[in-house]
Amino acid sequence: VGQHLYNELRDRMNPAGAPSDPHYDLVIKLQQRSDQLLILEDQTASRINLTLYADYALYQRGTPSPVLRGQTRATTSYDLLNNNVEFATIQSVDDAQRRGAQSLADDITNRLAVFLAKPTGG
Repeated sequence: VGQHLYNELRDRMNPAGAPSDPHYDLVIKLQQRSDQLLILEDQTASRINLTLYADYALYQRGTPSPVLRGQTRATTSYDLLNNNVEFATIQSVDDAQRRGAQSLADDITNRLAVFLAKPTGG
């Protein structure tokens, strides 16, 4: 999930590649939780909600305190398929993680853009 989020943020914030002289560092603490959503008669789960939580802090280079802190979360869901198609379940989980990372990246990018657009932000 962390790699998906990293890629999404990098693509949004640096579409032309890494900046030569960055002014900020973004630090993110990422957590995830899975909750059974749909329980079958045999007490097995067939649908899972995946919730991703991101606590982020934006640091101006060379300063020990963040100039911005925030939290965001995203919830996606996926199907658990029977054991005969384990690969499909793995793909389903990965897709849910990717979609969740995209949602987190959208929110973080928007919040950073608003902050940096303020006269005191950048």
